[in-house]
Amino acid sequence: MIRVGKILKPHGLGGEVKVRAFTDDLVSFRKYKYFFVNFKKFLVHRIKFLNEKLIVKFHQLDDVDEVSRLKGEFLSLPRVELAAKQGDLVEDYLGLEIVKENGERVGYIRNSLEGNQQMFYEVVCHEDGKENDRKSFCFPCEKEMFANVDFKNQKAILKEGVTI
Repeated sequence: MIRVGKILKPHGLGGEVKVRAFTDDLVSFRKYKYFFVNFKKFLVHRIKFLNEKLIVKFHQLDDVDEVSRLKGEFLSLPRVELAAKQGDLVEDYLGLEIVKENGERVGYIRNSLEGNQQMFYEVVCHEDGKENDRKSFCFPCEKEMFANVDFKNQKAILKEGVTI
């Protein structure tokens, strides 16, 4: 299962929830007929858009009390259901080595972390050519930070001018 969004809070009184998607392609969510929340399948009645967030109405949930218990939970889908190409999902970047355009090795992406408004990558640093688990930093999960991403060779090259 791949996490595709997080339920932020109820929206209105009719059983809708506000969701932060983990991809820039919000329109792609319209084609999904269901999502899993805690491994339970919820059928989608409708999806609307509001300020870069999704408003989702599930068939089974009809009032604010029912959806309030879902606050903070994740929407997930099986990978085979996702129409995303490689590089569209935060999970696709996990394990990639980060390299500057001058060839300097920075580290590798170990994890994705959730901030208040966006996702971040946790990068474990390279020191003297070796990984140092004690040194790490975070930077935003934004594809625009990379000049090139080579998933086959597991490398992501930072754009010139991006400082980490």
